[in-house]
Amino acid sequence: MKKEWETQNGDFIAYKNLKDDHLLNIIKWIEKKAENGMAVRYGGGFSPEDFCYEEEEIEGDVVLDYYDYKGLVKEVKKRNI
Repeated sequence: MKKEWETQNGDFIAYKNLKDDHLLNIIKWIEKKAENGMAVRYGGGFSPEDFCYEEEEIEGDVVLDYYDYKGLVKEVKKRNI
């Protein structure tokens, strides 16, 4: 189970250090992605010539698990917000 959230610029913030409004916004964002679906890309390479990746559409519980929704909700309940 994750215990930290990765920001867009690659920094990691522990769940306990997230501000209440930020935590609630993350949960809303995850719920929206779970409902609408999203593309996940994975793969790699070291130069533009050999770079390749796979893309997969995920939705519902798969998205919730991908972003550790249960862990984030647990943090909300712990804070009573």
